[in-house]
Amino acid sequence: MPCAVQAMQFAEGLTMLSLTCVVAWDLPDDPALAVSAAERAGQGLFGTLGVVHTERGMDVTLRYAFPADNLEPSPLSTILMLVVSTASQLRADLLASVEG
Repeated sequence: MPCAVQAMQFAEGLTMLSLTCVVAWDLPDDPALAVSAAERAGQGLFGTLGVVHTERGMDVTLRYAFPADNLEPSPLSTILMLVVSTASQLRADLLASVEG
């Protein structure tokens, strides 16, 4: 699952991490598939779904941002894995919809 992590410090003591996962790309530009993806993403707690329509079809990303100051490595890795897991499950569901 391709993902990118970005850190932004908004003020002293307020650092936010943003995780963006590329769930799928070049999917058929099908309105029903976009609605299905939005419904599935709405069921999860970790991430906001983004759908971009391109010349080749539809790209889907999942983003999640959270405060990171004073976050220990174990809880940080748990949050990151929850987001990646959500993105991975969403990818499997979307690809199954396209193939099925």
